[in-house]
Amino acid sequence: MLAVALLLPPFLLGLVVLMGRYEDRMLTPSEAPRHARRRHHLRLVPAAAPGGPAPEEPAGGHAAA
Repeated sequence: MLAVALLLPPFLLGLVVLMGRYEDRMLTPSEAPRHARRRHHLRLVPAAAPGGPAPEEPAGGHAAA
């Protein structure tokens, strides 16, 4: 019982501080999404060159989801 009485207030204080920081982080506008950064990354399907031939349709005629 004594341990709960001594450990509960610091735990609740830490929880309030963490929730305040979380709220501040969620409410501030972000600069740019992570995925929008200008970095090179691998692509499964290469992008078509401008003015080049259009990518071919799959055999079934349905676009891949």
